[in-house]
Amino acid sequence: MRPGHLLVHHPGANRVWAYDAVNQRLDLAYDDSLVPAGAAPLTGVDNITGTAGGDLYVARSAGGAAARRARQAERARVAE
Repeated sequence: MRPGHLLVHHPGANRVWAYDAVNQRLDLAYDDSLVPAGAAPLTGVDNITGTAGGDLYVARSAGGAAARRARQAERARVAE
């Protein structure tokens, strides 16, 4: 990743944005709706990082959104 740049994603949107803080610009780096049906390599992304060369590395938990909701519900029960 280049200095002054940040990758941003939303787990449910299947999109990755690249924010350039120096030029105050937000660009779409990946959008699974632009990939032919059934071929989208990035869906349900949980974590992301990038290299200065432009490579993206992603991680996805096995449970995805359902597992996150279950963990959040459990934390809420414990906090009560």
